[in-house]
This record gives sequence, C-alpha cells and structure tokens, in this order.
Amino acid sequence: MVETYLLNEVFVAFFAALVITLATVPLLSWVARKFSLVDVPDEHRKLHRHAIPLVGGIAIFCATLLALGVLFAVRFGLFAQWSGWESNFAFKSNDLRELGGLLLGCSVLLIVGVLDDRFGLRGRQKLLGQFVACTILVFSGFQFESFEIKSGIGNMNIDFGSFAAIASYLWLLGAINSINLLDGADGFAGTVGGIMGVAFCIMALATGSPLDAAIFAAFTGAIVGFMRFNFPPAKIYLGDAGSMLIGLVIGALAIRCTLKQASAYAFFGPLALLTIPMLDTGAAIIRRRLTGRSIYAGDRAHLHHTLAAHGYGPRGSLLLVALLCSLTAAGGTLSVITHQSEFAVAAIGIVTVFLVANRIFGFAEFKLVLSKFVSMYKSLKSLRNNSLMKNHHSAVQLQGRRDWQLIWHNVREFAEKYDFKTVKLHLHLPWLHEIYHARYDKSGAELIDQSDEWYFAIPLSVERRLVGEIEVMAIKNAEITPYETVGRMMEMLSDLEPQFIEIIDSSVIEEELDSSVDTIPLSETVKRLSDVKSKRDPKKYRLRLGRHKKKVGG
Repeated sequence: MVETYLLNEVFVAFFAALVITLATVPLLSWVARKFSLVDVPDEHRKLHRHAIPLVGGIAIFCATLLALGVLFAVRFGLFAQWSGWESNFAFKSNDLRELGGLLLGCSVLLIVGVLDDRFGLRGRQKLLGQFVACTILVFSGFQFESFEIKSGIGNMNIDFGSFAAIASYLWLLGAINSINLLDGADGFAGTVGGIMGVAFCIMALATGSPLDAAIFAAFTGAIVGFMRFNFPPAKIYLGDAGSMLIGLVIGALAIRCTLKQASAYAFFGPLALLTIPMLDTGAAIIRRRLTGRSIYAGDRAHLHHTLAAHGYGPRGSLLLVALLCSLTAAGGTLSVITHQSEFAVAAIGIVTVFLVANRIFGFAEFKLVLSKFVSMYKSLKSLRNNSLMKNHHSAVQLQGRRDWQLIWHNVREFAEKYDFKTVKLHLHLPWLHEIYHARYDKSGAELIDQSDEWYFAIPLSVERRLVGEIEVMAIKNAEITPYETVGRMMEMLSDLEPQFIEIIDSSVIEEELDSSVDTIPLSETVKRLSDVKSKRDPKKYRLRLGRHKKKVGG
C-alpha cells in the first residue's frame, strides 16, 4: 500500500515540472533562435518547412531540477510540519553519491547534445560523450551485478561478476541510443519517454524507492509540458540533447529502482518498457550492417518512416506507437508489482510479432538476416561440393513499392560478364520513402586472395539529389585495366537513365491518379495523366554519375 504522503510528493513534483516547462519553453525558443540552435530543413532527410528550435532537452533538464527544488522546499519548508513529510523522509547512504553522479552525467550529456544540435558532431564524437557520461554513472554506483531466474525446473542465478560494469555500460548506452534513434518524428520520443516515465514511477513506488519516484514524476511532468509544443505539427524539437537525456535518465534510474534487485522480473520489467526503442535501434543496426553501411549513417527506415509509408498520418502513427508502448509498459509494470516476469515477456513477444507479422516494421530486416543465413549456408554447401557452386544474389525492398528489379538485373548481368567478386546496389531516396538494397557474390568468392582484388564505388544522383551508390569488389584481370572497367560500368549506368526516370516518375503518376479518380470521370483522368507525361522534361531527371572514389587499384 502506497502511503498518502508519497502520492503527494509525486503530484507536487509532476505539476511543478509541468508548469515550469510550459512557462520556460517560449523563452528558451526565443534564445535558441538568437543563437541559431535550430533544426534547418535540407529537402533530403529533414523535410519540415521552417527552422525549429532545439530546446526540448534544455527545457526538460531545467524544469526537472527546478521542480525537485520546489518539492524539497515544500517538504522541508512551507508545509513540513503540516504534511508530516519530513518525518517520513531519509536519505540512504548511497543516494548522495549516485544522484550526484546522475546530475553530473546528465550535464555532460546535455552539453554534448547541445554541441551536436548546434554544430553537428560525428557519430564517434557523440559516442565518446555518451561513454564519458556513462562512466560517471558506473563509477557513482549505477551497476547491476546479477539476476535470478526462477522456474518449475529450478532456479538459475546469473552473476556478472567482473563484467558488471560492462553490462551496465551496454544497458545505459542502449537506452541512450534507442531513444535518440526513435526521435525522428513529431512527438515520438516524448510520447514514449512520458509513458515510460509514468510506468517507472509506479515501479519505484512499488519497490520502495520514493526518491526515484519523485524524480520520475518531475521528469515525466517536464516531458508532458514539452509535448504541448512537440505534438504534431511540432513547434520545438527535443534535439539530440533531449533524446539522449531521456534515455540516460530512464536507463540510470531503472538500475536504481529495479535492476539491482537481482530477479528476472526486475530485469524483464524495464526491458519491456524499452521494447519499442530497442526494436527500432536493433533494426537500424541490422539494416545498416547487412547493407554494408556505417551504423552511424542516417536513413529513413525507422519505425516512424515505415508507419508513414503504410499510410499512417503523423497523429495516427503517434497513436499506434503510444498504444504499443502502453502495452509493453503495462506488462513491465505488472511484472515488477506481481514479481512475475511472464507479463513482461508476453508483452515483448506480442508487440514484436504484431509489428513483424503485419509487415509494419522489422520485416525487411528479417528478410536481410534470412538472406544472410541462406548465403552462408550455400557458401558452406558449395565448399563441400564444387559442382554445386553458383553465383549468389539477393535483393530486399527495405522501404517503398517501386520496382527496381530491371536496374538490378542489368547491374547483375554486368557483374557476371566482368567476373566481379561482389557488387552492392544501395538506392536511398528518403523524400520518396524508397530504400532498396541488392547484393551479388561470385561463387567461391571467399577463396579469392585479397591481393587479387580491387575496389571502386560510383555514387548515383538524380536532379542533384543523391539516390544511392554502387560498390564493386573486382578481381584483377590482365585483359582489361581497372580504369577501363570503371568506364564501361559508368557507360552501362548511363544507358539505364530512361529506366531510372520511368521508375521515379511512376509514383508521381500513381499519386495523381489516386487523387483524381474519386472526383472526375475515368476518361478525363487518363487524359490528364497523358498530359502530365507529355509535359515531363527528361533532362530534369537526368541521371548524374558522380566520380568514383579514389581507391582504384590493387
């Protein structure tokens, strides 16, 4: 049973943070515009119309601290004797060290995030800042050392031992980056963070952690206040400072109030709450690694992008994510309250299967993984029987519905003709919600000595917009020089220009047909589409082949 005074603390912290955020965001937005701390559209990945202030993180950080100050002033000052709060409150021996470390770690990460929002840091630089913040937390006591799994068969205790610090680093970095990657559409990170904040607040109360519950309450109140300005269409953004801050606070306080209890339910409970962000992060890592791209490379295949491609509007997408996150939050919270991990595991499974089975999210990544295993199996099989050796190729439509098979067919035929070892075609058209990846591998490619290989890449662009690139790992050939090979491939790609134009134009015609068929007769619609086709300027979509990279040769 939760004491009344604890509920009073939660409400005071929540509403104080809510009011402070609502009052300070307009001022912080004005300051942000003065110092150019804004997100500027680029017509490539950032498709909003106007520059938007990136002050969500600063607002949430400041409002949380001020709200906790208000809470302690009320508790020990104005109403201490009347409420009886003072007699019911006592710091634990490790509170000062851990919460001091949390404040310092959040400050470091906030500074890193603001620098990234203002000047743009590289992925490795951001990761270094995250590592520093996590190091402060780990050495302040934010570590979980073991957890126990109980079942009808028997009990199993997993002791991390000397790997406790590593496990804590992985948990904190995972929480930070999962929320950070989720923050790509209006309201997404704030909605998920707010739902998790409420759930963790309940968990903290249930596990006897009133101080953590108060911090979560203040933090959630600040997020809800921020959402007043971030609900689509957004007037301000969280920025990397805000999304990373939410991840760090949730990951750190989850260790304090649940993960240190060394029980399976205490592990799966917080994990269930992070299901949606972790799925998005895991899918992004799989997608980028298996397509040969850096894990820091941005794309438009995150959860909010796939929801948009499935026809969900900004608010519809937000509602669906809120419902799914509420389901995992309910499962995680029930696990902690009832001490039964099955609730959390069931919630994780239901949400994951729902998204993948309905091809809403994760299905393309699943196909990539499956294709990788098939390729490995065929490679092993061919090594055992040389007569079965065949060239292997695969193609995955990661996003969109345009038919790129003709392009890939021509590229693959060229690769076979010139005996290439490996060819990767990656098409990325974020403004059209199109991502296509294909790969070709020569049979027995793993047996070819590296000294006999050379590499080149050709970037492709249409109307001054980069649409992708082709990467080739070729085999040295005495009959044709590397430069001649590159030249012939560029000629082949130039010949494919009409196909590129037709594929890009096809969606425009379909969209115009969709918007016209319900309002005008079919004959008139066909006539208008014919006019549209006849007026298109092929030069507008002329395929531009960028210079191949300098690494040509052995």
